[in-house]
Amino acid sequence: MRLGLISQVRKVWCSIGTKVIQKIQISYKYLYLHLAVDGLNGTLHWEWAENMKKETVIKVVTAWQNAGIDVIIWDGASSHRAHEVQKLE
Repeated sequence: MRLGLISQVRKVWCSIGTKVIQKIQISYKYLYLHLAVDGLNGTLHWEWAENMKKETVIKVVTAWQNAGIDVIIWDGASSHRAHEVQKLE
């Protein structure tokens, strides 16, 4: 799941009647949540990540394997289909 913030700077102080022309700054900041649900034991495992690159996903999968998670069901994201990630499963 991708959580993000899209920020825009718009408010400025000026004299009444003065038209302000301001360059709008738009920035995008995202964090990614990797979530595992263990339905049999009723537990959740999660990891926050800065990106969805395969190297980051490998770290998450390795941490989950060390925590005792045996099976992972993925969607079709390209980082989930990476050869290095598939080898870990």
